[in-house]
Amino acid sequence: MKPRNKNRLSLALAGILPFMPLLRSTLPVMQSAGSTTGAIIFRWAVGLAICGYDAVSKASSVAISPASATIGTPYSGTITYSGGHAGAVVSMNVGGTCLGSYTLAPGLTVTYGGVNIGRVNGTPSGSLGTVPFTITVYDGGGCSGGLTDTRSTSLIIQNSGGGPVGPSMVVAPQSTLAQVGSDVILSGGASGNPTPTYTWEQGITAIPGATQNTLVMPSALLTNAGVYTLVANNSQGQANSACYLTMALTPGNNILALFYTNYAKADTALTMTSYITNVPSGVNTYSWQYNNSSIGVTTSNLSLTASQTLPIKSGTYSVTFNSVVGSTTVVNQQQYNSYWVFGYPPTINTQPSGQTNNVGTNATFSFTLAGGNYPSIFLYQNTNNLMAQTSLPAYNPSVSSLTTNISLTISNIALTNAGSYTFVATNYWGSITSSPVSLTVTAPLSVTAPPSQTNYAGKSISMSVTPSGTSPYSFQWQDGGSNLSGGGNISGVTTNTLVIAPAAPTNSGNYRVVVTNTYGGSVTSSVAVLSIVPLPQLTASPLPTNMTLSASGGVPGSNYVVQVSTNLANANGWVPIKTNVVPANGSLLYTDTNSPGNTGRYYRVQFP
Repeated sequence: MKPRNKNRLSLALAGILPFMPLLRSTLPVMQSAGSTTGAIIFRWAVGLAICGYDAVSKASSVAISPASATIGTPYSGTITYSGGHAGAVVSMNVGGTCLGSYTLAPGLTVTYGGVNIGRVNGTPSGSLGTVPFTITVYDGGGCSGGLTDTRSTSLIIQNSGGGPVGPSMVVAPQSTLAQVGSDVILSGGASGNPTPTYTWEQGITAIPGATQNTLVMPSALLTNAGVYTLVANNSQGQANSACYLTMALTPGNNILALFYTNYAKADTALTMTSYITNVPSGVNTYSWQYNNSSIGVTTSNLSLTASQTLPIKSGTYSVTFNSVVGSTTVVNQQQYNSYWVFGYPPTINTQPSGQTNNVGTNATFSFTLAGGNYPSIFLYQNTNNLMAQTSLPAYNPSVSSLTTNISLTISNIALTNAGSYTFVATNYWGSITSSPVSLTVTAPLSVTAPPSQTNYAGKSISMSVTPSGTSPYSFQWQDGGSNLSGGGNISGVTTNTLVIAPAAPTNSGNYRVVVTNTYGGSVTSSVAVLSIVPLPQLTASPLPTNMTLSASGGVPGSNYVVQVSTNLANANGWVPIKTNVVPANGSLLYTDTNSPGNTGRYYRVQFP
């Protein structure tokens, strides 16, 4: 399911439930005109005629699939005629030419495929754009004789080059009136680069397997009636367009169709018209009712002012026809009903605000919805990725405006949830899209432990940590819980590496670092204990045949090198004679057996 923000009509049959007592029948079986001298046409109109009864033959339409062809790319498509004539078609005319074949556009040829099918093949080479065409089908041979029907549609021709372009619905699906048991085909098409893919929805529910630009419903039923939306998607976004399918249940060839529920904006003037086509001598009368009570209008038209289309005026509007030709009554007090719901499209009082959240937490977006009845609310990431949705309580005709605080939550967010978010509020009368806001997703901060260490005075000491989470980071080193200031032998106090050079015993302490980022995250490392000890003082013990050197206070595990020189005047004359490791007791001990007489030799110890 993926509802959208472009004049979206969502359909929920629950919308009519509060008014079911007002309906004598949700979809009554209509009677035909009853005489060849008259036919009833009952049409609801808002400005132009829309939504209502109509005297027509079985519904028909024409569709082409795929909906788009690409310059320089081979194309193979099918034109399908659907309607009452479909099974009886024996010839087809396209653009005034009886097929045979017909050049639909440069590089594309239409040939007759038999019965109600045309084939389109070739490689388009002409200019970009929409190519409209009209077909006429015949149940007589050679495009002459018998019954005919004419319908139109368009093929989209687009370029394979250029940058990516989001879908645009170029050929919108058309509202259709059909008789129960007939075949119904809905179609449309969008342009875009890459070429869009398609899905269909009935009401707000995706139709499984409906992934072409055409939707075919063989032997349609009453339950197929409703609002259908064609949704076009590519990597750059989406477009959609909605239409009505009205199913009629009547005998005979004249279908009197009922749009079982009509939705019109409140506070908007509305004209309902009806008429009877008849012989000139026919005398026709009309009587209008609201919820089965006469409203005193006896003309063919019922005009409602803006103040008469408030939500509380929703209900069943009926007209009763009577027609007399000479002394014969050809239409005898036949009443036809249609149910109307007047309401308001939603508006937004308070826009949502952006959020910054850590991975694994819940992100909640809120806004204030004002106006509108019975809306559905959708939360989209990056315009087309549906993340959450909800619906408000059922429509209440006595309430003209609602104000509601709306909150939708994305649970356990991940880094991939970062992006731009918009709300779409939609109902039967319109839709509105909120201002986009950002969700910034931050990874929780963590930091490695700085190492505790013991070392000698005079050495260069460094302590480093590695942070993880969402950068950029800032650092502040502390000693004993107090912030360090750089200067003297201390540097790097606001970096991930603290340097003390040369270290002194007074630099011993408990060190840690506080790491923060620009999103308000903060973490403090564990404490590293730094101990700076004085260099061990070497003691020499001469013996007749050797020299024993010893010291205490060494750092266990540290290396030390014993060096000897016979000439202190030569700074480079020191020669290492032993490298050793300070044991656990911290003592240094070395005996030089190469110094008989212990004369002319000098010793020192270095700690690398």
